[in-house]
Amino acid sequence: MIKKVLVTGANSYIGHSFLTYARHENMEVDEISVHEDEWKHVDFGKYDSVIHVAAIVHSKRQTSELYYKINRDLSLEVAKKAKKDGVSQFIFLSSMSVYGLDEGSIDAKTIPKPKNDYGKSKLAAEKLLLKEQSPNFNISIIRPPMIYGPGSRGNYNVLRKIALMMPILPEIENRRSMLYIDNFLIYLQNIIVQNSSGIVFPQNNEYSNTSEMMRKIRLAHGKKAKFSKMMGRCLLMAKRLPGGMGDRLTKAFGTLYYSNELATINIEKDIKKILLDESILRTERDKK
Repeated sequence: MIKKVLVTGANSYIGHSFLTYARHENMEVDEISVHEDEWKHVDFGKYDSVIHVAAIVHSKRQTSELYYKINRDLSLEVAKKAKKDGVSQFIFLSSMSVYGLDEGSIDAKTIPKPKNDYGKSKLAAEKLLLKEQSPNFNISIIRPPMIYGPGSRGNYNVLRKIALMMPILPEIENRRSMLYIDNFLIYLQNIIVQNSSGIVFPQNNEYSNTSEMMRKIRLAHGKKAKFSKMMGRCLLMAKRLPGGMGDRLTKAFGTLYYSNELATINIEKDIKKILLDESILRTERDKK
């Protein structure tokens, strides 16, 4: 049976990636913008699932009010329309940021305590959306870690630029949950096919180590890499600096991960096909 899916949030990285992926996976996917009011006149009833990816992400230029207007209020409005039109599943793209952690391990007992407007507005949306759950309308909330892959923007590109400039890399033993885009698309497909509900925590099958990722990025470009324990110790000390520099170093070289117990959808057999080595090679091949 062909699944019909609507992605709200035109030209998003995840939405565009899913459109390309779905062409080969027995799904029909449409994409619409929700910036204006035209979406309110679209008939959602012909779709099995709606994936809501439209959001305001981290930005110092945005007001607190706008975060809640887009990330919370608009998300609820779209979900209510989907429910009214007879869609059976609403998938909301939330974030690891709802926990408000810069470092540590996140497990089933970790209580979300967001510390910025982005995380707070996402968590507020989650709570309202879960109230819309009914026997005929499933709410699925996804809290992914950092997503990377061909065409991705954000923290991965910063790490990549640093890795390609530095022949000597800091040796740091850290652990981070990350999510390659193709692995995420596999998760999405399973959530849709199973018409799942609840909160899920997708991540790669193996944790990432920042130093090792930088080494593999260099290798993908035919560049050798050496490690420096002294440089690693200096970076660990610099992480403690107050302000932006310390925060950026913590995001890159700190430890932050989901415990494996949070894996709620069993797709281990599929996700092992795209592990860290292969995902970095695919990403860098596209960027050359």
